[in-house]
Amino acid sequence: MIEGTGFQLKRSYLFGHFIMKLKLFGGDSVGVITAFYLSSSNAEHYEIDFEFLKNRTGQPYILQTNVFTGGKGDGTEDLSLV
Repeated sequence: MIEGTGFQLKRSYLFGHFIMKLKLFGGDSVGVITAFYLSSSNAEHYEIDFEFLKNRTGQPYILQTNVFTGGKGDGTEDLSLV
Protein backbone atom coordinates (compact mmCIF):
# COMPACT_ATOMS: atom_id res chain seq x y z
CA MET A 1 0.00 0.00 0.00
CA ILE A 2 1.35 3.42 -0.92
CA GLU A 3 -0.21 6.52 0.54
CA GLY A 4 0.80 10.13 0.46
CA THR A 5 0.05 13.66 -0.49
CA GLY A 6 1.81 16.44 -2.30
CA PHE A 7 1.46 19.80 -3.91
CA GLN A 8 3.16 21.76 -6.64
CA LEU A 9 3.36 25.51 -7.01
CA LYS A 10 2.74 27.24 -10.33
CA ARG A 11 5.55 29.72 -9.63
CA SER A 12 9.14 28.92 -8.72
CA TYR A 13 10.98 30.49 -5.82
CA LEU A 14 14.70 31.23 -5.56
CA PHE A 15 14.78 31.14 -1.76
CA GLY A 16 12.49 30.90 1.21
CA HIS A 17 11.67 29.38 4.56
CA PHE A 18 9.48 26.40 5.30
CA ILE A 19 8.44 24.31 8.28
CA MET A 20 7.27 20.71 8.02
CA LYS A 21 5.85 18.67 10.87
CA LEU A 22 5.86 14.89 10.39
CA LYS A 23 4.43 12.20 12.61
CA LEU A 24 6.39 8.96 12.48
CA PHE A 25 4.69 5.59 12.66
CA GLY A 26 4.73 4.29 16.24
CA GLY A 27 6.00 0.86 17.25
CA ASP A 28 7.44 -1.67 14.82
CA SER A 29 7.56 0.22 11.54
CA VAL A 30 9.70 -2.03 9.35
CA GLY A 31 8.62 -1.41 5.74
CA VAL A 32 7.21 2.07 6.45
CA ILE A 33 9.02 5.13 5.08
CA THR A 34 7.99 8.63 6.09
CA ALA A 35 9.49 11.19 3.71
CA PHE A 36 9.63 14.88 2.88
CA TYR A 37 11.34 16.27 -0.20
CA LEU A 38 11.84 19.41 -2.27
CA SER A 39 12.34 18.97 -5.99
CA SER A 40 12.92 21.12 -9.06
CA SER A 41 10.96 20.71 -12.28
CA ASN A 42 13.61 21.85 -14.75
CA ALA A 43 15.78 19.78 -17.11
CA GLU A 44 18.62 19.47 -14.56
CA HIS A 45 17.09 17.68 -11.59
CA TYR A 46 17.69 19.20 -8.14
CA GLU A 47 16.22 17.55 -5.05
CA ILE A 48 16.66 17.30 -1.28
CA ASP A 49 15.12 14.27 0.49
CA PHE A 50 14.56 13.49 4.15
CA GLU A 51 13.45 9.88 4.69
CA PHE A 52 12.75 8.24 8.05
CA LEU A 53 13.40 4.52 7.60
CA LYS A 54 12.25 1.34 9.33
CA ASN A 55 12.32 0.88 13.05
CA ARG A 56 11.96 -2.10 15.36
CA THR A 57 10.18 -1.30 18.61
CA GLY A 58 12.68 0.31 20.97
CA GLN A 59 15.27 0.99 18.26
CA PRO A 60 16.12 4.45 16.89
CA TYR A 61 14.84 5.61 13.51
CA ILE A 62 17.31 6.05 10.66
CA LEU A 63 17.19 9.42 8.90
CA GLN A 64 18.42 9.11 5.33
CA THR A 65 19.10 12.29 3.40
CA ASN A 66 19.67 12.44 -0.36
CA VAL A 67 20.85 15.39 -2.42
CA PHE A 68 20.50 15.52 -6.20
CA THR A 69 22.34 18.27 -8.08
CA GLY A 70 22.48 18.58 -11.85
CA GLY A 71 20.66 15.26 -12.18
CA LYS A 72 23.16 13.27 -10.06
CA GLY A 73 22.16 11.79 -6.72
CA ASP A 74 25.44 11.05 -5.00
CA GLY A 75 24.94 12.82 -1.67
CA THR A 76 23.34 10.10 0.53
CA GLU A 77 23.82 10.24 4.30
CA ASP A 78 22.36 7.90 6.97
CA LEU A 79 21.97 9.15 10.55
CA SER A 80 20.75 7.21 13.58
CA LEU A 81 18.25 9.25 15.62
CA VAL A 82 18.85 8.37 19.25
